Amino acid sequence: LESRLSGTAIASEAGELSRFVRTQEQRRLVNSVTDRVKRWRSAANQRLVDLSLRWDAGWVAARAEDPVEPGTVEELLAFRDHIAPGANVLDELPVFYRRAFTAQTNDTELIVGGSAVLEHAHEGLERYASGHHGAFLVTGPPGAGTTSAARRIVRELLADRPQAEVSAPKVATHDIAIFDAAIVSALRVSEGTPVQTALRSQPRGSTIVIHDLELWWHRGPDGLEVIRRLESLIEQFGSRVLFIVTCSHAAANLLRRLELLEPMVVAHIAVEPMTAADAMDAVLRRHNTSDLQIRFDDGRESTEFALARYFTTMRELTGGAAGPLLAAWLAHIEDVETEWIAMREVAGTSLRAFTSIPPDWIPVVVALAVHRRLDDEGLAHVLGTDATA
Repeated sequence: LESRLSGTAIASEAGELSRFVRTQEQRRLVNSVTDRVKRWRSAANQRLVDLSLRWDAGWVAARAEDPVEPGTVEELLAFRDHIAPGANVLDELPVFYRRAFTAQTNDTELIVGGSAVLEHAHEGLERYASGHHGAFLVTGPPGAGTTSAARRIVRELLADRPQAEVSAPKVATHDIAIFDAAIVSALRVSEGTPVQTALRSQPRGSTIVIHDLELWWHRGPDGLEVIRRLESLIEQFGSRVLFIVTCSHAAANLLRRLELLEPMVVAHIAVEPMTAADAMDAVLRRHNTSDLQIRFDDGRESTEFALARYFTTMRELTGGAAGPLLAAWLAHIEDVETEWIAMREVAGTSLRAFTSIPPDWIPVVVALAVHRRLDDEGLAHVLGTDATA
């Protein structure tokens, strides 16, 4: 006890007590600061939550007042739906009515315009007969009717000559063997006959029509082999056989820039867009093969003036191209009844979606614009991928 009550011991214990008191004060201070930080953090978090919720509420309100524009995919689908006939409408239309608007026709009663095409073809035939041998190139915008124009030239100006038609492949190809086989098949000679032999066997003055040249090539190092093959065949047999080739304006312009085929062309026949009067005539000739009456879904009567206004707008929508025009008529049928069809108002379509497509879509869109259709292999070729992937 004496040792514990000694001065030294008491001084030592007092020092320990002092350190203990300072430690406790520091802990209380730290705990106080920590509690305040926690409270501030909690308050800050709550404010952030409140601000976030308010921003979200404002964003929703803004969207309600000014809806967000649809994405590229939605715009493209809307564009397709606007110009494509509805499946339910097609099912309700008589079969013969659908065919009048969708099938290729040789019926001269359904063919409108084309006098300029025949005039240019006649001039080309005069040049050909005078010794300027080569090919006729019939071009136009997609759906303009280049196939019908070529057939009309053959039917009305070359009916007394042996004729053959090389149909376009179902999908774009640049395979020379397929091209040669298509010509041999069109000329009705034995399968496996070399194409040169098949052409040499044709009577002098024969005609061969090659449809949709844009489907006979691909982008790439060897993608123009069929075009070069055609040039070679025209050079060898152009004095014996008149080649009539159809393609789109875009394809013709590309070949011109590449200096392909154009030097061998003795007549470039452009299929011009229809006027509004031609558009109305083309549609009504087909429509009048039925007994269906025309009504407008807004209640207007189908007077001659109302129809003239309607087809003026439809001609602007389609650019006067025959194929899109006939498809647009079907696409604008709103309802079908036993004795009449109801037509909806012609509204313009926005091409904005095509200006905002992702960069990696562009090769596909370009290929479809030029070739019009692609299979898995063609798509893989465009994208540089494996078709089996």
